[in-house]
Order: sequence, then structure tokens, then C-alpha cells
Amino acid sequence: MMPGKKAEARKPPVNRGPSGGLVNRLLFALRKFLDLQVCSVFASAAPRLKTRSGSLLEVGCGDQPYRFLVPSACVYRGLDWEGAKAEFAVEPISDVVVYYQGATFPMPDQAFNSVFHTEVLEHVIDFRTFLSECRRVLKPGGEMMFTVPFQARFHHIPHDYWRFTKSGLELILSEAGFTEVDVTSRSTDLVVAPYKVVGGLYRVCICA
Repeated sequence: MMPGKKAEARKPPVNRGPSGGLVNRLLFALRKFLDLQVCSVFASAAPRLKTRSGSLLEVGCGDQPYRFLVPSACVYRGLDWEGAKAEFAVEPISDVVVYYQGATFPMPDQAFNSVFHTEVLEHVIDFRTFLSECRRVLKPGGEMMFTVPFQARFHHIPHDYWRFTKSGLELILSEAGFTEVDVTSRSTDLVVAPYKVVGGLYRVCICA
């Protein structure tokens, strides 16, 4: 069953990170405090992004809320789906972001030291091709880091397709050619429980 429009926003909330002035910094801090999913993503991504070197490709970069964590010495490049401009309210940033139609990344083989994406894989219909492309553009010895939701509500109609278990992620990453796969939980039941309560209150308040 599809949730009613009142209970589910089509476009995600704006998430542009703390760059761009005091107001954005305060809004990002507030969202990290109120949105447990954003908070857990930030806590997982920050330590790894801060140690990047060489070049990094962020796939499904959106408004790049975590780009500020990437060291200035690391060459950042963004890649996003052409439809994200309309479907996900993304503001085009042409200087560092390439927009494409899907499937094959418009990037050469072995071009990046790191690939990063967060809360993207669940929105990709052909996730096997997506992961294979992530593998293709990585240099030998490169690393991919990403996050996916598990205990999260259906979101971003109509582009929320999958939830992955640890075993499922290990399988599809292995099929895509990745080795030394490490899948870890970014939260516990102590985080999931209040997140579910907040989600329930959201539906009650919106539908009231």
C-alpha cells in the first residue's frame, strides 16, 4: 500500500550541510540533533572522510552535505542522477558535479582513490550495475565507503526500493568485485526505537 501524500513527502528535506554561513551551521546542527538518521550517518562518515587523500567521487551527492569533511588536499568530484534536480530538489552545482542519465558512470576506469555514497543504494533500481560502476572507477587499492538505511520508513516517493541486510550487502559487494568487505551497524536498538516513535508522531501530526 502506498502511504497518502499527507503522510509522506515526495521530496526529501533540504540537507546542505553547515557550509555557507552561520544560519546553515545552526540548521545543520539542529537537524543532527533532531534527525537520528542524519546524526548516525554523520557519525559514521566523518572519521573516514576526514582521512581521505588523492581523489574522491561522491555518487548521488545531492547538495553535498558532507563535502566539508573532505580534506582540501583531496580532489573532490560529485556525480548525480539527472533527475535529482527535479525529483530530489537538488540545486545544480556545475563546477564539481557531473549529472548523468543512469547506468554507466561518465568517468574513466580507475580514476579515483575513494568512492563515497550515503543513503543512495536503496534508491537505485539496478543496484548491481551501480556497484559494478563504483568498482570500475576505483584505482587499485582504492576504497568505497557508503551508508544505507535498514530500520527506516518508506521515503522519497516513488524512489525508495530496497532494504539490505548485512548478508545481502556482503553478497552483492562480492558479486561486484569488492574484497575485504566490512559491514557494520551505525546504530543500535536504542537509536531505532526513538526513531520509530518520531516517525509515528510525524504521521499522526501530518495526517491530523
